[in-house]
Amino acid sequence: MDGRLEALETKVSNLAQLVGVPDDEDVLHILAIAYKCGFTRPLAVRTPEDYYSQELSARPAMLGHCRSIANLCKSIVLENTRAPRDATNPLFSRCYLIVIQYIRKFSSSKFHSAMRRLAKDSNDAYLSSLTKNDYTWRFCEEDEAVALTGAPHNGMGPVGTSTTIPLVLDANIPRTVDNMWVGGLHPLVKLRVCCTEFKDLLMPLVLDCTDAS
Repeated sequence: MDGRLEALETKVSNLAQLVGVPDDEDVLHILAIAYKCGFTRPLAVRTPEDYYSQELSARPAMLGHCRSIANLCKSIVLENTRAPRDATNPLFSRCYLIVIQYIRKFSSSKFHSAMRRLAKDSNDAYLSSLTKNDYTWRFCEEDEAVALTGAPHNGMGPVGTSTTIPLVLDANIPRTVDNMWVGGLHPLVKLRVCCTEFKDLLMPLVLDCTDAS
């Protein structure tokens, strides 16, 4: 483990005890990562064991600090099987981690159009020469997604990924909410971060890539 991250986890743990916050290793781990990324007021909680068996409408209350279901987000990992395996350019990468709201549905056609447009509009000769034959999208298999993100199913999120993977934030999120809840690297840990800070610190592509459910 990175020595600085370990030291920060220790500091956060001491602070947690000081202010009476539960000293939960998984919660403190994602908080330490979030602070290291530069987030100023991240919040992480451990959910009840039955969190995912509950209706979506019941989950905000289970988090305790969530205003509505619009703040609840999930991460999906999409792969372009036509891209080189070592491609990590945000405008033409092999894989992308995409954050969308639970209340909306991912649109592969919108995402594809947005990525094609960004490549065409770039000043890069290679990117602007790409054609539709350079794109075939599929959702990553779970074991591949786990390897890329370092998080298990339901724990996957955009903060603290184990590999460098381009991030995409659905444009509807910052349009409709100030903060979002994402996976906290553990199936039962959720992390709340400010949308503006998320854009400024992690610099995702902000794309319109969902439809109303």
